[in-house]
Order: sequence, then C-alpha cells, then structure tokens
Amino acid sequence: MNYKGHEVRDRDCRKRPCLSLGKYEHRGATGGSGSRSTGRSTKCCLTRAYRGCPPEACQPAKVELNA
Repeated sequence: MNYKGHEVRDRDCRKRPCLSLGKYEHRGATGGSGSRSTGRSTKCCLTRAYRGCPPEACQPAKVELNA
C-alpha cells in the first residue's frame, strides 16, 4: 500500500501515531562486524522498516465525542 509515495502497511497508517515517513537505507554485511551501504533506499514508514509495526502502538487514534 502506498501513502504519499511511501510504502506503508495499510490504508489506516495515515491515522496512526507511529507513522514516520522517510527513506530507509538498505545495508549489507561486511566481512567484519560492520555493515555497508548497498546504495539502495526505499521510501517507506521508518517505524515499520527499523522495528516492525508494534501492534499496541499501531491502532488508529481514538476520537472521543463529548455528549
């Protein structure tokens, strides 16, 4: 699913507080304990790319109505 040109999980992501749009830089392993840039990046939700979507934090914002 795309939102503003970024890959997101679903159409409700724009309402979630965990949404963080940006460019994720793909990294590759080196022979040692480090990593290197592969030269590839993806426009996506950075929360999803780095940590995965947290089920408790990725709920749509609740709207309370005052009666």
